[in-house]
Amino acid sequence: MDVIVSTAFGINVDSQEDPESPVVKNARAIFADNFLKSLQGLAIIFPTIAKILNNFKPVSAFGNMTYFIEFCKELVEERKKDRNTGRKDLLQLMLDAQLEGHGNMDKKTEQELKLENITDWRTKRGLTDLEVIAQCMIFLVAGFETTASTFSFFVYCIVTNPDVQDKLGQEIEEKLGPESANYDNVQKLTYLDMCLKETLRLYPISLALSRECKEDCTIKGIKIPKNTGVFFPVMCLHYDSRYWNEPEKFNPENFCKENKAKQTPFTYLPFGGGPRMCAGVRLAELEFKMAAVQMLRKFRLVPCEKTEEKIEFAKAGVLKAKNGIWIKIEHR
Repeated sequence: MDVIVSTAFGINVDSQEDPESPVVKNARAIFADNFLKSLQGLAIIFPTIAKILNNFKPVSAFGNMTYFIEFCKELVEERKKDRNTGRKDLLQLMLDAQLEGHGNMDKKTEQELKLENITDWRTKRGLTDLEVIAQCMIFLVAGFETTASTFSFFVYCIVTNPDVQDKLGQEIEEKLGPESANYDNVQKLTYLDMCLKETLRLYPISLALSRECKEDCTIKGIKIPKNTGVFFPVMCLHYDSRYWNEPEKFNPENFCKENKAKQTPFTYLPFGGGPRMCAGVRLAELEFKMAAVQMLRKFRLVPCEKTEEKIEFAKAGVLKAKNGIWIKIEHR
Protein backbone atom coordinates (compact mmCIF):
# COMPACT_ATOMS: atom_id res chain seq x y z
CA MET A 1 0.00 0.00 0.00
CA ASP A 2 2.82 2.41 0.90
CA VAL A 3 4.55 1.83 -2.45
CA ILE A 4 1.37 2.19 -4.50
CA VAL A 5 0.20 5.49 -2.99
CA SER A 6 3.72 6.92 -3.15
CA THR A 7 4.56 5.98 -6.75
CA ALA A 8 1.08 6.62 -8.11
CA PHE A 9 -0.04 9.67 -6.15
CA GLY A 10 2.95 11.12 -4.32
CA ILE A 11 1.47 10.78 -0.83
CA ASN A 12 2.58 8.87 2.25
CA VAL A 13 0.47 6.23 4.02
CA ASP A 14 2.53 4.54 6.73
CA SER A 15 0.55 1.31 6.80
CA GLN A 16 3.16 -0.46 8.93
CA GLU A 17 2.93 2.03 11.79
CA ASP A 18 -0.69 3.01 11.20
CA PRO A 19 -2.67 -0.15 10.24
CA GLU A 20 -5.89 1.60 11.26
CA SER A 21 -5.47 4.28 8.57
CA PRO A 22 -8.78 4.74 6.65
CA VAL A 23 -6.97 3.97 3.38
CA VAL A 24 -5.62 0.67 4.70
CA LYS A 25 -8.83 -0.40 6.45
CA ASN A 26 -11.06 0.28 3.44
CA ALA A 27 -8.66 -1.43 1.04
CA ARG A 28 -8.52 -4.54 3.21
CA ALA A 29 -12.31 -4.63 3.44
CA ILE A 30 -12.65 -4.70 -0.35
CA PHE A 31 -10.55 -7.87 -0.59
CA ALA A 32 -11.91 -9.40 2.61
CA ASP A 33 -12.42 -13.12 3.15
CA ASN A 34 -16.05 -12.57 2.32
CA PHE A 35 -17.25 -13.48 -1.13
CA LEU A 36 -19.79 -10.66 -1.53
CA LYS A 37 -17.41 -7.99 -0.22
CA SER A 38 -14.52 -9.17 -2.36
CA LEU A 39 -16.75 -8.91 -5.44
CA GLN A 40 -16.67 -5.15 -4.90
CA GLY A 41 -12.96 -5.16 -5.65
CA LEU A 42 -13.42 -7.37 -8.70
CA ALA A 43 -16.16 -5.06 -9.99
CA ILE A 44 -13.57 -2.33 -10.48
CA ILE A 45 -11.49 -4.58 -12.70
CA PHE A 46 -14.29 -6.47 -14.47
CA PRO A 47 -17.12 -4.27 -15.82
CA THR A 48 -19.37 -7.28 -16.37
CA ILE A 49 -19.32 -8.06 -12.64
CA ALA A 50 -20.30 -4.46 -11.86
CA LYS A 51 -23.34 -4.75 -14.14
CA ILE A 52 -24.42 -7.96 -12.40
CA LEU A 53 -23.90 -6.58 -8.89
CA ASN A 54 -25.98 -3.50 -9.61
CA ASN A 55 -29.01 -5.79 -9.87
CA PHE A 56 -28.62 -6.88 -6.24
CA LYS A 57 -29.47 -4.35 -3.54
CA PRO A 58 -27.25 -5.76 -0.75
CA VAL A 59 -24.06 -4.97 -2.66
CA SER A 60 -25.14 -2.36 -5.19
CA ALA A 61 -23.82 0.51 -3.07
CA PHE A 62 -20.31 -0.99 -3.25
CA GLY A 63 -19.72 -0.08 0.39
CA ASN A 64 -16.01 0.70 0.78
CA MET A 65 -15.70 1.74 -2.86
CA THR A 66 -17.43 5.05 -2.06
CA TYR A 67 -14.50 5.95 0.18
CA PHE A 68 -11.98 5.40 -2.60
CA ILE A 69 -14.03 7.26 -5.19
CA GLU A 70 -14.04 10.33 -2.95
CA PHE A 71 -10.40 9.79 -2.03
CA CYS A 72 -9.34 9.77 -5.70
CA LYS A 73 -11.51 12.78 -6.51
CA GLU A 74 -9.78 14.74 -3.77
CA LEU A 75 -6.35 13.69 -5.04
CA VAL A 76 -7.19 14.96 -8.55
CA GLU A 77 -8.61 18.25 -7.25
CA GLU A 78 -5.63 18.89 -4.96
CA ARG A 79 -3.09 18.16 -7.68
CA LYS A 80 -4.87 20.47 -10.12
CA LYS A 81 -4.55 23.29 -7.59
CA ASP A 82 -0.82 22.71 -7.30
CA ARG A 83 0.63 21.32 -10.51
CA ASN A 84 4.17 22.42 -9.60
CA THR A 85 4.89 19.45 -7.35
CA GLY A 86 7.91 18.42 -9.37
CA ARG A 87 6.77 14.80 -9.22
CA LYS A 88 6.35 12.55 -12.22
CA ASP A 89 4.03 10.03 -10.65
CA LEU A 90 1.10 8.27 -12.30
CA LEU A 91 -1.39 10.96 -11.34
CA GLN A 92 0.74 13.75 -12.82
CA LEU A 93 1.30 11.83 -16.05
CA MET A 94 -2.45 11.38 -16.46
CA LEU A 95 -3.22 15.03 -15.72
CA ASP A 96 -0.57 16.04 -18.26
CA ALA A 97 -2.46 13.88 -20.78
CA GLN A 98 -5.60 15.98 -20.43
CA LEU A 99 -6.56 18.52 -23.07
CA GLU A 100 -7.85 21.99 -22.27
CA GLY A 101 -11.63 22.13 -22.57
CA HIS A 102 -12.05 18.35 -22.64
CA GLY A 103 -14.68 18.56 -19.91
CA ASN A 104 -16.99 20.57 -22.16
CA MET A 105 -16.86 18.11 -25.02
CA ASP A 106 -20.29 16.63 -25.70
CA LYS A 107 -20.79 13.02 -26.72
CA LYS A 108 -21.74 13.86 -30.30
CA THR A 109 -18.50 15.80 -30.82
CA GLU A 110 -16.49 13.02 -29.23
CA GLN A 111 -18.08 10.37 -31.45
CA GLU A 112 -17.42 12.43 -34.56
CA LEU A 113 -13.70 12.57 -33.84
CA LYS A 114 -11.71 10.19 -35.99
CA LEU A 115 -9.67 8.42 -33.33
CA GLU A 116 -7.81 5.87 -35.40
CA ASN A 117 -4.71 5.41 -33.26
CA ILE A 118 -3.21 6.29 -29.88
CA THR A 119 -1.77 9.57 -31.17
CA ASP A 120 -5.25 10.74 -32.17
CA TRP A 121 -6.56 9.99 -28.69
CA ARG A 122 -3.76 12.02 -27.12
CA THR A 123 -3.94 15.02 -29.44
CA LYS A 124 -7.68 15.25 -30.18
CA ARG A 125 -9.35 13.95 -27.03
CA GLY A 126 -7.04 13.39 -24.05
CA LEU A 127 -8.22 11.95 -20.73
CA THR A 128 -11.36 13.07 -18.92
CA ASP A 129 -11.48 13.63 -15.15
CA LEU A 130 -13.65 10.52 -14.82
CA GLU A 131 -11.07 8.40 -16.64
CA VAL A 132 -8.25 9.78 -14.48
CA ILE A 133 -10.20 8.93 -11.32
CA ALA A 134 -11.04 5.46 -12.69
CA GLN A 135 -7.35 4.70 -13.34
CA CYS A 136 -6.46 5.96 -9.86
CA MET A 137 -8.99 3.51 -8.45
CA ILE A 138 -7.54 0.60 -10.43
CA PHE A 139 -3.97 1.25 -9.27
CA LEU A 140 -4.92 1.94 -5.68
CA VAL A 141 -7.22 -1.01 -5.05
CA ALA A 142 -5.85 -3.63 -7.45
CA GLY A 143 -2.20 -2.85 -6.77
CA PHE A 144 -1.67 -3.65 -3.11
CA GLU A 145 -3.43 -6.89 -2.16
CA THR A 146 -2.43 -8.64 -5.37
CA THR A 147 1.33 -8.11 -4.94
CA ALA A 148 1.24 -8.90 -1.22
CA SER A 149 -0.66 -12.15 -1.80
CA THR A 150 1.69 -13.19 -4.60
CA PHE A 151 4.65 -12.66 -2.29
CA SER A 152 3.00 -14.79 0.40
CA PHE A 153 2.41 -17.65 -2.05
CA PHE A 154 6.02 -17.32 -3.26
CA VAL A 155 7.24 -17.68 0.33
CA TYR A 156 5.19 -20.87 0.68
CA CYS A 157 6.63 -22.24 -2.58
CA ILE A 158 10.27 -21.78 -1.58
CA VAL A 159 9.68 -23.04 1.97
CA THR A 160 8.25 -26.27 0.58
CA ASN A 161 11.03 -26.43 -2.04
CA PRO A 162 14.25 -25.68 -0.12
CA ASP A 163 16.45 -26.51 -3.12
CA VAL A 164 14.80 -23.60 -4.98
CA GLN A 165 15.48 -21.28 -2.03
CA ASP A 166 19.15 -22.31 -2.03
CA LYS A 167 19.44 -21.64 -5.76
CA LEU A 168 17.85 -18.20 -5.36
CA GLY A 169 20.29 -17.27 -2.59
CA GLN A 170 23.18 -18.38 -4.78
CA GLU A 171 21.94 -16.33 -7.74
CA ILE A 172 21.58 -13.18 -5.64
CA GLU A 173 25.07 -13.61 -4.22
CA GLU A 174 26.68 -14.26 -7.60
CA LYS A 175 24.87 -11.61 -9.67
CA LEU A 176 24.41 -8.82 -7.13
CA GLY A 177 27.09 -9.44 -4.51
CA PRO A 178 27.02 -6.66 -1.88
CA GLU A 179 25.31 -4.24 -4.29
CA SER A 180 21.97 -2.85 -3.10
CA ALA A 181 18.96 -4.04 -5.09
CA ASN A 182 17.75 -1.51 -7.65
CA TYR A 183 15.67 -1.32 -10.83
CA ASP A 184 18.57 -2.29 -13.11
CA ASN A 185 20.32 -5.08 -11.25
CA VAL A 186 17.23 -7.09 -10.26
CA GLN A 187 16.62 -7.60 -14.00
CA LYS A 188 19.70 -9.86 -13.98
CA LEU A 189 18.01 -12.32 -11.62
CA THR A 190 16.59 -14.68 -14.22
CA TYR A 191 15.92 -17.55 -11.80
CA LEU A 192 14.01 -15.22 -9.44
CA ASP A 193 11.92 -14.13 -12.43
CA MET A 194 11.22 -17.79 -13.25
CA CYS A 195 10.13 -18.39 -9.65
CA LEU A 196 7.81 -15.37 -9.73
CA LYS A 197 6.18 -16.57 -12.94
CA GLU A 198 5.78 -20.12 -11.65
CA THR A 199 4.25 -18.81 -8.41
CA LEU A 200 1.71 -16.86 -10.45
CA ARG A 201 0.98 -19.93 -12.56
CA LEU A 202 0.14 -22.01 -9.49
CA TYR A 203 -1.52 -19.15 -7.61
CA PRO A 204 -3.00 -16.58 -10.02
CA ILE A 205 -4.52 -13.88 -7.80
CA SER A 206 -7.17 -12.94 -10.36
CA LEU A 207 -9.15 -16.12 -10.91
CA ALA A 208 -10.99 -14.91 -14.01
CA LEU A 209 -10.54 -12.36 -16.78
CA SER A 210 -13.32 -10.49 -18.51
CA ARG A 211 -13.59 -9.10 -22.02
CA GLU A 212 -16.53 -7.69 -23.95
CA CYS A 213 -17.28 -8.99 -27.42
CA LYS A 214 -17.47 -6.07 -29.84
CA GLU A 215 -19.17 -7.91 -32.73
CA ASP A 216 -21.11 -11.10 -33.32
CA CYS A 217 -18.76 -14.04 -33.76
CA THR A 218 -18.58 -17.82 -33.60
CA ILE A 219 -15.63 -19.64 -32.05
CA LYS A 220 -15.50 -23.44 -32.39
CA GLY A 221 -19.26 -23.59 -32.83
CA ILE A 222 -20.03 -21.29 -29.88
CA LYS A 223 -21.96 -18.16 -30.89
CA ILE A 224 -21.01 -15.03 -28.95
CA PRO A 225 -23.35 -12.07 -29.56
CA LYS A 226 -22.15 -8.49 -29.73
CA ASN A 227 -21.74 -6.74 -26.32
CA THR A 228 -21.60 -10.06 -24.45
CA GLY A 229 -19.23 -10.32 -21.51
CA VAL A 230 -16.87 -13.29 -21.78
CA PHE A 231 -15.06 -14.74 -18.74
CA PHE A 232 -11.82 -16.71 -18.92
CA PRO A 233 -11.02 -19.07 -16.00
CA VAL A 234 -7.31 -18.42 -15.44
CA MET A 235 -6.61 -21.23 -12.99
CA CYS A 236 -8.12 -23.82 -15.34
CA LEU A 237 -5.64 -22.81 -18.03
CA HIS A 238 -2.71 -22.76 -15.59
CA TYR A 239 -3.42 -26.31 -14.40
CA ASP A 240 -4.23 -27.83 -17.79
CA SER A 241 -1.96 -30.83 -18.46
CA ARG A 242 -2.19 -30.15 -22.20
CA TYR A 243 -0.05 -27.06 -21.66
CA TRP A 244 1.99 -27.84 -18.53
CA ASN A 245 3.94 -30.93 -17.51
CA GLU A 246 2.95 -31.97 -13.97
CA PRO A 247 0.84 -28.80 -13.56
CA GLU A 248 0.35 -29.13 -9.78
CA LYS A 249 4.09 -29.20 -9.11
CA PHE A 250 6.11 -26.02 -8.43
CA ASN A 251 8.68 -26.03 -11.21
CA PRO A 252 10.40 -22.72 -12.13
CA GLU A 253 11.94 -24.46 -15.16
CA ASN A 254 8.54 -24.04 -16.84
CA PHE A 255 9.74 -20.51 -17.52
CA CYS A 256 13.30 -21.05 -18.60
CA LYS A 257 14.13 -19.58 -22.00
CA GLU A 258 13.69 -22.87 -23.86
CA ASN A 259 10.34 -23.77 -22.30
CA LYS A 260 8.90 -20.26 -22.64
CA ALA A 261 9.52 -20.47 -26.39
CA LYS A 262 7.34 -23.61 -26.53
CA GLN A 263 4.38 -22.20 -24.56
CA THR A 264 1.00 -21.97 -26.26
CA PRO A 265 -0.01 -18.28 -26.39
CA PHE A 266 -2.63 -17.13 -23.88
CA THR A 267 -2.36 -20.21 -21.66
CA TYR A 268 -0.53 -18.16 -19.00
CA LEU A 269 -2.59 -15.16 -17.92
CA PRO A 270 -1.81 -13.91 -14.38
CA PHE A 271 -1.81 -10.33 -15.69
CA GLY A 272 -4.29 -10.85 -18.50
CA GLY A 273 -3.27 -10.58 -22.14
CA GLY A 274 -3.51 -8.43 -25.21
CA PRO A 275 -3.67 -4.62 -25.32
CA ARG A 276 -5.77 -4.48 -22.13
CA MET A 277 -3.50 -6.56 -19.92
CA CYS A 278 -2.57 -5.24 -16.46
CA ALA A 279 -1.03 -1.76 -16.71
CA GLY A 280 0.91 -2.28 -13.48
CA VAL A 281 2.72 -5.50 -14.37
CA ARG A 282 6.22 -3.98 -14.41
CA LEU A 283 5.70 -2.16 -11.12
CA ALA A 284 4.36 -5.34 -9.50
CA GLU A 285 7.33 -7.38 -10.72
CA LEU A 286 9.80 -4.73 -9.52
CA GLU A 287 8.18 -4.55 -6.06
CA PHE A 288 8.27 -8.33 -5.79
CA LYS A 289 11.91 -8.70 -6.82
CA MET A 290 13.17 -5.90 -4.57
CA ALA A 291 11.36 -7.43 -1.58
CA ALA A 292 12.55 -10.95 -2.39
CA VAL A 293 16.20 -9.89 -2.57
CA GLN A 294 16.00 -8.03 0.75
CA MET A 295 14.32 -10.99 2.44
CA LEU A 296 16.53 -13.78 1.09
CA ARG A 297 19.73 -11.91 1.91
CA LYS A 298 18.83 -11.65 5.58
CA PHE A 299 16.69 -14.69 6.34
CA ARG A 300 16.18 -18.35 5.66
CA LEU A 301 12.58 -19.53 5.54
CA VAL A 302 11.66 -22.97 6.88
CA PRO A 303 8.42 -24.86 7.60
CA CYS A 304 6.80 -24.71 11.03
CA GLU A 305 4.03 -26.68 12.76
CA LYS A 306 1.33 -24.55 11.12
CA THR A 307 2.71 -24.81 7.58
CA GLU A 308 0.00 -26.53 5.53
CA GLU A 309 0.86 -29.46 3.29
CA LYS A 310 -1.62 -28.05 0.79
CA ILE A 311 -3.02 -24.53 0.96
CA GLU A 312 -6.73 -24.23 1.62
CA PHE A 313 -8.25 -21.32 -0.28
CA ALA A 314 -10.68 -18.76 1.11
CA LYS A 315 -14.09 -18.25 -0.48
CA ALA A 316 -13.25 -14.86 -1.93
CA GLY A 317 -13.32 -13.17 -5.32
CA VAL A 318 -9.52 -13.27 -5.53
CA LEU A 319 -7.16 -16.09 -4.59
CA LYS A 320 -6.36 -16.02 -0.87
CA ALA A 321 -5.13 -18.56 1.66
CA LYS A 322 -7.97 -19.27 4.08
CA ASN A 323 -5.65 -19.83 7.05
CA GLY A 324 -2.84 -17.52 5.98
CA ILE A 325 0.69 -18.62 5.13
CA TRP A 326 2.58 -19.86 8.19
CA ILE A 327 6.37 -20.32 8.16
CA LYS A 328 9.37 -19.93 10.44
CA ILE A 329 11.97 -17.22 9.76
CA GLU A 330 15.64 -17.70 10.73
CA HIS A 331 18.45 -15.16 10.52
CA ARG A 332 21.20 -16.19 8.14
